[in-house]
Amino acid sequence: MLNKGTATMMSFDDSSSKRGGQSDAMMAKRNRGTWYSGNDLKNAACYGRKGLPVFSARVSDMIGAMAMNDFEYCYKCMRITNTKNKHSVEVKIVDKCAACKVGTAIDLTPGAFEKLNPEGLADGVLDITWKVIPCHIHLHLVQ
Repeated sequence: MLNKGTATMMSFDDSSSKRGGQSDAMMAKRNRGTWYSGNDLKNAACYGRKGLPVFSARVSDMIGAMAMNDFEYCYKCMRITNTKNKHSVEVKIVDKCAACKVGTAIDLTPGAFEKLNPEGLADGVLDITWKVIPCHIHLHLVQ
């Protein structure tokens, strides 16, 4: 069962956080994937707190940002699949997405976005599915 929603700058639709006794983190989701770069990659929200050093991503890092109630998606890895071409990528969530509603979208680095869409960044928004997976990504933090 997929949790469906649409995330744009102006309109959001999100269904409940529980389905058949399973939390959203255990279910595949179908929503929107976008990309971000520049100053938005600096000082990722999941870092620089609780004794962790500040982290600023590079455009080539396989990371993403999500809206969160607190920091519940921080450090979780997601398998994201482009529903159109079936390309997929694994990313680690390290930042909050200010323009997103909780559980409806993932903002990706250009490097991660282009793995899903080899045609480039011009499309801007992709229809995606994602699910939490065991993490195989290790980021090198600069202190």
